[in-house]
Amino acid sequence: LVSKTGNLEISGNLTNNGSLTLDSDSNEFSSLIVNGNASGNVTYNRYVNEISTSNSANNGNDLVAAPVDGQSIEDFVTANSNLSQNGGNTEVAFAIFNNNSGNFENYAPDSNDLLETGKGYRAATDNGSTIIFNGSVLTTDKNVVITQGTTRNWNLIGNPYSSYLDTDAFLTANSSNLRPTYVAVYGYDADNSGTGIWTILDSNTSPNALISPGQGFFVASPSSGSTAVFTSNMRTTGSDDDFIAGRNTPSDANFARAMLNLDTASTSYLTNFYFRDFNTVGLDPGYDTGAYDQSTDGIFSHLVADNTGVALANQSLPYANLSDQRVPLVVNANARDQ
Repeated sequence: LVSKTGNLEISGNLTNNGSLTLDSDSNEFSSLIVNGNASGNVTYNRYVNEISTSNSANNGNDLVAAPVDGQSIEDFVTANSNLSQNGGNTEVAFAIFNNNSGNFENYAPDSNDLLETGKGYRAATDNGSTIIFNGSVLTTDKNVVITQGTTRNWNLIGNPYSSYLDTDAFLTANSSNLRPTYVAVYGYDADNSGTGIWTILDSNTSPNALISPGQGFFVASPSSGSTAVFTSNMRTTGSDDDFIAGRNTPSDANFARAMLNLDTASTSYLTNFYFRDFNTVGLDPGYDTGAYDQSTDGIFSHLVADNTGVALANQSLPYANLSDQRVPLVVNANARDQ
């Protein structure tokens, strides 16, 4: 057993003829890196949030990904009776995201589909507990096709490894594979406290940030479609939570951050501005980052130059403009909230 705070790294091959289990809880996730070849199945007990109810402390649901390869949906559901099911037991709370319809689509318990590494899923348990993934350990690179759907450009993908994933390395490798105004990872944090339910990791926020094993997240596809690339050298050890706010601040020689709040009678909203020597007033992919939902309530900004109408959650500007820069703002709010 690799404890929920453990990091196991094997320099050579792994041949597992017995039982190897990795554990986790709501904010701690064990990690396994195999630098050679791996054979035999391992088990990852991955914590998943409680489904939303009228008396639930959380907003329910999680975005997850299979940290091992080769398990069927039917075997997965059989092993996890704590996955929420509807009254007729015809669907289980484990869903893919269809960007043609813009909806999540739950699986039937007896589905013959295989869990795919690199693919993201929405999941929920009855009581906030771990679900069991059992399969082989991925040690090689993984490419995941992303598409521009009929209604949405969002694609639900996920960390394909049984280890942590270096967010900055992922964004660097995929900077030309993602939609230019959305070069970021969008993680669901189940905490609609006013800053939104999405934790955005981009080049402003990603240094030293990690994506936990078994974590799903959204990325935006270019209009022509593309491929998101996961490489084995993105694997790393660590102890980060799964999309909890409060990341490390970049340490540039000239760096400043400004936050602008909008308070209504019931909610507080926030947008961010970063200032560095190398940023421009136009689009800096990875640094000027669009909001996940362009129509949601909140306060956002537009690009100072070459504005394409995308509401930005994060905008980066030249450090020299820190004391004198006009920025177009966007406010979405219902009149009743004023």
